[in-house]
Amino acid sequence: MYPRLDSYMVCIVVGIIVCLWSFMQRCRKLGVDKQMFRSYIILGGFSLAIGAVCASLLQSLFTSIMTGEPYVPFSSGTTFYGGLLGGATCFVVGGLIFLKGKSRDYFLPVCNIALASVVLAHAFGRIGCFMGGCCYGITTGTFLDMYFPSLAKSVLPTQLYECIFLFALYYVMTKRDVHSLQIYCFGYGAFRFLIEFLRGDIARGEFVPGMSPAQFISILLVVTGIVLTVFWDKISSSSINRVDKVETSQQ
Repeated sequence: MYPRLDSYMVCIVVGIIVCLWSFMQRCRKLGVDKQMFRSYIILGGFSLAIGAVCASLLQSLFTSIMTGEPYVPFSSGTTFYGGLLGGATCFVVGGLIFLKGKSRDYFLPVCNIALASVVLAHAFGRIGCFMGGCCYGITTGTFLDMYFPSLAKSVLPTQLYECIFLFALYYVMTKRDVHSLQIYCFGYGAFRFLIEFLRGDIARGEFVPGMSPAQFISILLVVTGIVLTVFWDKISSSSINRVDKVETSQQ
């Protein structure tokens, strides 16, 4: 008898593999050499681990707030936003502290590439959610509902809506490399805020009155996009100049 595969975990593994492939191909196109790429992969590995821990810790915090029960770490599954906040913070802070030389010069462009690659992995993760029957939508009683055997009812397949959006977002981000960070903050922040109104899995709860935890973080994400847009010329100019100098010296 063959062992039963967890479809959700299969999609997560596939997503990570595709994420790494995208990151590697686009770093190569940018001109990142093997030594720099090794530094980014090590930093990315640590960020992935930190992100996984934060995803669980934040979900446990949300559950405690929603239910009023004592906070118990690693007791309530995971949340994507927790992983994003923890992983992104680790990647940025770690890069600014530990990366030196050319690796530091290419850091901002690589951040754009890394974020787009994470979006691709997230899209595959939502396919896993669809196959696993989690993160589903509300019941509308219309032709838009899909029957989920694990739920024994028909609901909106919000996992597929988000999956399609993430693939589209990845495409746009790869075509607008320089502004990928802003595109993500505005695009995913707004989309996630809106789709939360259609989510029907368990009680979404209220982190602040009238908003689910994900909606609250989505607003912060959009605000981050505004800050990046206002100060982008100052943030990006020095990095672009350093990369240009590196590429000129190599010619």
